[in-house]
Amino acid sequence: MAANHGMAGVRSEREIGFPTQYGPTRSDPKPGHALVPHEAYRDLVIILLMTGVMFLLTGIAVPELGKSANPDVVAAVELPDWYLLWSWGLLKISELFPEVEIFGLTFSVLFYGFVLTNIPFILLFLWPFIDKGTESRPAKSAVRAAIGVAGIVWVTTASIYSVNVLIIPRFVTVEGVSLVTDDTLKWMFIVQPVLAGLATYVALRRLAFKPMRRINTVMNAGAFFFLAVLSLAILGVSITSGASLPQLFSVENLWLGLYVGLALLTGIIALYIVFFLDEARGRRTLFRWIALVLLFLVAVSGYLIFFAQPIFDHVQVFIMTYSHIFIALPVFAIVIAYFGQRTPYSDYEFKLNECYQCGRCHLVCPITKVEADALGGLNLVYNVYKRQHDGVPMWACLTCDACSAVCPVDINYSDYVLTERARVMKERRRIPERPAATIPAATDGGRRI
Repeated sequence: MAANHGMAGVRSEREIGFPTQYGPTRSDPKPGHALVPHEAYRDLVIILLMTGVMFLLTGIAVPELGKSANPDVVAAVELPDWYLLWSWGLLKISELFPEVEIFGLTFSVLFYGFVLTNIPFILLFLWPFIDKGTESRPAKSAVRAAIGVAGIVWVTTASIYSVNVLIIPRFVTVEGVSLVTDDTLKWMFIVQPVLAGLATYVALRRLAFKPMRRINTVMNAGAFFFLAVLSLAILGVSITSGASLPQLFSVENLWLGLYVGLALLTGIIALYIVFFLDEARGRRTLFRWIALVLLFLVAVSGYLIFFAQPIFDHVQVFIMTYSHIFIALPVFAIVIAYFGQRTPYSDYEFKLNECYQCGRCHLVCPITKVEADALGGLNLVYNVYKRQHDGVPMWACLTCDACSAVCPVDINYSDYVLTERARVMKERRRIPERPAATIPAATDGGRRI
């Protein structure tokens, strides 16, 4: 019994779920990722990649089409296949650039469209040569992941703009006024990719256990600043348009001011949360504010829809026309505040998620030869981190760093051991010690024995 250093209820290698062999050639059933979602996501990515290659080949080698079955019928709108809509959208966006002539060379709309269409292909070709980092996880390369997400949103908004002739006539009010204009779709092409990239950067940076107060404050302050400045600019244009005071302060505009004020107040609340509140209070305050905003929108919009439809149409047209301001920026401020206040991984958990269970650390660890609690696979520190033991192996670790030396992903285990030991001892010092019980001295007739 003395030779058994194990604990009651210890999990051994003979139990299901623990490997009895180590290294890439082991043949026993070993723990791994579940089918859903890890393996399913990986297979889905492979399927989509192969499907994309097929679509690309289809676009390059276009089969020759025969004569139209009904040559008298001409389609009102002719669009390319859906997987080429982004290219068509970029060609249409190129109309924004002016046609100039420099040294006899004419930079026309066709030239700009050619450049914009080739930007994604050029970036995909050059990116492996530009970014030679070894980190492939998005959380450890937040800038690269943010650029990737911004590129995906950029391509998506370009695809949306390519069918503007279908979107604009479809989204109209009861009176036939367009809710979405061509300028709105163009602003989406510019604003949404930037906001998506910034939000992704904040989320991944926080996931990597980085301090976020400063960057969150700057981004939320920037969102509120743009929201306030653009609101004042629109108000200034309305005042200088020559409209009379009764027109400026009509019932429709007063209701509209309520919605605009809600957007501005959302920016202020988000800025207050990230600057003044800690994470726990910040998340609670944010969720309460989101609930209040949703209740307000449902109640007020429902009232206007049923009892004042013309006013609701007036509000709809304005908000949707400037959706890149009064919808995108408040939503961006809320997303930044949420991810900035999100409880991240611990620093060590962030590193240990890279472990792919090769078993090298277990083979070189000297404690695994004498500690029964170290059985069960992998490094004993990893087991403690996964709470498979009660912490005894943590104090048995020699911090010799043999495991760190052979780790293929350079995880430093001794740092975790020393940090956890310091944390435990600090917590123990906070526990008030009970005073030792006083044992009355024995006496014999008044004399102390």
